[in-house]
Amino acid sequence: RVNLENLINRERKNTRFSVLDCDYSPTGREFVSGSYDKTIRIFPIDKGHSREVYHTKRMQRVFCVSWSADSRFLLSGSEETNIRIWKANASNDSGQFQPGKKLRGSMTTS
Repeated sequence: RVNLENLINRERKNTRFSVLDCDYSPTGREFVSGSYDKTIRIFPIDKGHSREVYHTKRMQRVFCVSWSADSRFLLSGSEETNIRIWKANASNDSGQFQPGKKLRGSMTTS
């Protein structure tokens, strides 16, 4: 297994601010970080740069991030007290979410 501290130090080179949380994907091939710079970044373990960067105009500092058990989604919690669900692969079509509709797969956090 790859040393998480080394991955976080590598990730810091891509951001101007502190990493506040990170989590390994259930597959063990990627990790996600949430940062003070208001971004969520997904990193392959074997690459030196992020493959996805998520942010929104209204999102503040990201305090916590977590993968879904099936590795299809990310959960984030930020300073403005919102919890957001993100697709782990932005280009994948996951259909439209509808209020009250349950997501397939569990959304467990560690």
